[in-house]
Amino acid sequence: IFLHTCNAPNKVVKALAHMGISISPDAINNAIISLSNESASNLKELGTTLTASVALDNFNIFLKTATPTVDKSTDHLLHLTSGLLLQIGHGVTKNDLRCSRELWEKSRLNPSIIHTALLQYGFEHLIDLHPDNNTTSPLTRRGRFNAWQFLHDLVTHGPAYFHQFRSHLQSPEDIDCIPVTKLHYLPAKSMDINQSRGNIEAITNLLRQGGMGDPKEDGDDVQDISDYVVLIHGDLGTCERVKSILRIRAIEATPLW
Repeated sequence: IFLHTCNAPNKVVKALAHMGISISPDAINNAIISLSNESASNLKELGTTLTASVALDNFNIFLKTATPTVDKSTDHLLHLTSGLLLQIGHGVTKNDLRCSRELWEKSRLNPSIIHTALLQYGFEHLIDLHPDNNTTSPLTRRGRFNAWQFLHDLVTHGPAYFHQFRSHLQSPEDIDCIPVTKLHYLPAKSMDINQSRGNIEAITNLLRQGGMGDPKEDGDDVQDISDYVVLIHGDLGTCERVKSILRIRAIEATPLW
């Protein structure tokens, strides 16, 4: 397996096999195929629980296979996409994610709703997400955290005199403490998709690897996710492009004349 990951030539592998150091190239290839099939099966097993989220990101590979000249210039930089399936923890169940219909009823892309009736939320609403009920301190919750952070930096990175007070600094005030759990995730098969212009294709491919999709389009061997929500993690560019595609493909509220 190590020789396969290093792209060792077959002649080298055969020589090592004759020396008794390695197994034959055919045995290595069979092991790789077996591991790939097992990984694909585990991906579908995790995805069909409908309690898994999807993460994707782009990566580049430079292939040094030829020397470009003035007459022939070839781009040897491949733009590919990698992905993961992550198990959602903290007691999240399948029914907790069965809210696709409710989200559509509140979506601004739904032409059947009255947009004026939708509640408008902005980033300023996050300030009041957790009300501060502490009336004994003159500082707000954000002020108390800033004060703690200042003391932490002082006893950790400040002059040596203040290092003696490090043991007296307690942990910061918790608001809604999320317990730390072990993350279960599985890597997906890399995709020959340029994410800058193939975001939807990459997302569809990842869902299909996880055994999720629309049975009418992907066949009966996929788990129908029409009524469920799948959380997708990507960079800011992915979010902007997907939102742009959704707006372009949305049904117009008024006809074009």
